[in-house]
Amino acid sequence: MADVAPAGASAARFSARGLPRWSAAVRRAQSGQGRAKIVCLGDSTTAGWGSPGRQGAWPRQLAGQMGWRGGRETGFFSDAGIGATYDSRMVRGAGWAADVTKGLGGGFYRNLTVTANPMTFTPQMPFEAVDLFLYGTTSLRVTIGAGTPVVVTGAFGTTVGKRTVTCAQAGLGRGAHAVSLVALNSSGHVGLDCHDVGTGISVMNAGVSGWKAADFVLATYGVADTLDVLEPDLVVYNVGINDWGGTPTAESAFKASVQTVIDRAVAVGADVLLCVPIHTGSGNRPAFAQYLSDLATVNGLVAPLDLGLALGSLAQATAAGDMIDSLHPSTQGYGKVAALIRRRIA
Repeated sequence: MADVAPAGASAARFSARGLPRWSAAVRRAQSGQGRAKIVCLGDSTTAGWGSPGRQGAWPRQLAGQMGWRGGRETGFFSDAGIGATYDSRMVRGAGWAADVTKGLGGGFYRNLTVTANPMTFTPQMPFEAVDLFLYGTTSLRVTIGAGTPVVVTGAFGTTVGKRTVTCAQAGLGRGAHAVSLVALNSSGHVGLDCHDVGTGISVMNAGVSGWKAADFVLATYGVADTLDVLEPDLVVYNVGINDWGGTPTAESAFKASVQTVIDRAVAVGADVLLCVPIHTGSGNRPAFAQYLSDLATVNGLVAPLDLGLALGSLAQATAAGDMIDSLHPSTQGYGKVAALIRRRIA
């Protein structure tokens, strides 16, 4: 399915078929010349609905399966429309909640009461720096571990911006530190990503439960418009289940929304891998698979990756224990999806 270097092969020879920018990023990361980044966009089947504490979501499992290349999933972008228990690595102090604004990873977290109660994220892996993604006019006090607090501010209008705080700024070395955020105003923030500066592969899960293609291209704080801040090397876009369910989204509208994401990704220098979602038993799936194939052809992208190949038909996946209902995989099923994607890109 892909032309990739086997484990232990020279990083200089790595090449994932049809993904030149991503291949170069992996070679760079494995040579210690910079970090490679994957942004995973999609609905609840990307967010990991049904898996405990998000730990079973395919982006998390993909990072684990790519661990030998430096893969890590150490980011958090709101509650993915799933709820406060979505990611057990995040502990919300009193006053913190996700609002209804649709943006990166779902509704943005903010503390409207502006209390001293922190929201704390513990990535469980060592890191050198944390990128903070902010929207509007935001001011936060950031404390890494027991280090010196750092105040970050941003005035980004109707867009999302980024600020970075390093462990060195906090007077600490690289480590698996907790990152605590205290709101100094009520505007809010989006999320954060803990990483090493010069190496590694960050897998960023920005899936949101219930979203359709149109939800990713909103004009204010929109996910598509945030790609220039995330600076991905590869965008893996798993979209369609919510568009083909119920009253299907019209072909023209679906294609226009996906095209916007493609345009933004390409503009920031990323490769794009479109994914046809898993089988749900819907008779509309073949039409949407064709829409995605059309978009790949028109844009000169690699052929979409059919995630149905990981699990088979809905009946087969259910019988194998790979589904928890007609729409969502089990942790085992998500692992098989992750393995399919890994074979394509790693």
